[in-house]
Amino acid sequence: MRRLFSTLLSAGALAVSAAAPAFAAIGAPTSWFAPPANVYEVLAHPDGTIWAGCWPGVYRYSRTGTNLGEVANFVCLSMATCPNGDVVALDYVNRTVNRFTSSGTFVRSFALTNVGGDGDATLVTDDSNNVYVLFKYNGPNYVLPWIRKYDEFGTQLAETGPIDVAHGFTRIGNTLYVAELYTKKILKFDLNLQPQGFVTVPEPSQYSYTLEADRDGNLLLADYYTHELRRMTTTGTVLETVINEYPGWPGYYSYWTPAGTSQAADGLYVVADPMHGYVLLFGAQVVPARTTTFGAIKAGTR
Repeated sequence: MRRLFSTLLSAGALAVSAAAPAFAAIGAPTSWFAPPANVYEVLAHPDGTIWAGCWPGVYRYSRTGTNLGEVANFVCLSMATCPNGDVVALDYVNRTVNRFTSSGTFVRSFALTNVGGDGDATLVTDDSNNVYVLFKYNGPNYVLPWIRKYDEFGTQLAETGPIDVAHGFTRIGNTLYVAELYTKKILKFDLNLQPQGFVTVPEPSQYSYTLEADRDGNLLLADYYTHELRRMTTTGTVLETVINEYPGWPGYYSYWTPAGTSQAADGLYVVADPMHGYVLLFGAQVVPARTTTFGAIKAGTR
């Protein structure tokens, strides 16, 4: 009986272990290309193209780095896709939110009123075509950002703020995540802009330039001054840190400055490096989860 019980227990453990999930890690850079202007934002579109937001210009590229044409000639530091595949892009200088079809045809735009003098803002969208903008007010407290919610035509639906100095902004499900620039905090809000607490990351950021979401529901935190890209869970656990460790990078420079990040449907990670003017493409690696005897994922191992 004891032997039968042990056999059944082992079989159960193997079954649980076999069902343990794998996850996609950021692999080494596979290729890169240089847009005609300095690039700060990237967007891996569901149709397989890569959009680059530059200073100035918005461009579409193929996966092999072929320039498919200029979409617009304005300074663009933030972009997001809409449910139907349209792209919204923020005009940094003129403070407008512009909407384009997936092929780059202009649809419409709306103005952001009373935004800080530098036009500094980032945006995300939701599944109902609403647009959320993290911006700085034009006034005495211009360094303190607010969040506004607009419908797709530019009607303001909600606003909250001020919040601490922040720049990175993304959405996962029904939660908005806002990375403070110089602290260990990532603030959380629901889609009605109500505060939902915060996430604490293990180490402070020197400059959390952008915050994006990958396709597994993790956070991609680009730290401009520590020259690293961190992939984290929504509870703040760092899954991996990408730094300059690839001799094949263009020029093999010591200090890349990751800014905009995005992940394609097939797992490809796309990162903008504005200091050197490159868009870097990282292949995704599926890493099997290592498990304990009873199927639990081992902490700290890949």
